[in-house]
Amino acid sequence: MSTTDVALTAHLVKQSSKDDDQLIARMKKELKAQFGIGHITIQWERGDGLHPDKDPCENNT
Repeated sequence: MSTTDVALTAHLVKQSSKDDDQLIARMKKELKAQFGIGHITIQWERGDGLHPDKDPCENNT
């Protein structure tokens, strides 16, 4: 990857690991086709998605 490549990094909240690989493959294909994004990095966070005020990457106890 170089400074001229378009890339995307994201943390996504998803309840289960079901279909993780298939979803990443679909996102990669659609982001390339629609936006020209050639490199994506996705990190799954497990949770219910109902608490947007809490950062799933931090310990919010």
